[in-house]
Amino acid sequence: MENLVQSYNIKSARTSWYPKEEKFADYIFTSSEIKVDRFEVMKEEVSDHCPLLLEFA
Repeated sequence: MENLVQSYNIKSARTSWYPKEEKFADYIFTSSEIKVDRFEVMKEEVSDHCPLLLEFA
């Protein structure tokens, strides 16, 4: 399994709504059969978690 948050060198998946030091709460893992077309942490602040966008084939 590939951890996309780690592979894409994401620095944080938290928004400014989260006051603590922890920078990660959400992860996406893919198997080798999944071809990732696009992965990003979106900047819209809708909660203390950043939305994660994954497009794959």
